[in-house]
Amino acid sequence: FPSHDNGPIHFLERYDLYPKVKVVALGKHANIPEGKANWIRDQFFINDYTHVHVWDDNEYNLQYIEKLKSEFDDVVFDLRLIRF
Repeated sequence: FPSHDNGPIHFLERYDLYPKVKVVALGKHANIPEGKANWIRDQFFINDYTHVHVWDDNEYNLQYIEKLKSEFDDVVFDLRLIRF
């Protein structure tokens, strides 16, 4: 789990979103767009999600995640490129 000393937690705290949202650190897959997309895909099969919100500072990650829309057309995707 991410520490309070890293950028994403500070960003979320600044907008009063932490700990209201779940922050997931994917370890060795963190910088691999396919790894993030695959993790999210797996979550759709494990959980009954109808909405997914992904804020990422890497547009390539978001591009791979956006490809999931065609597989899960009943899920609402909110994908945002952030800078912190």
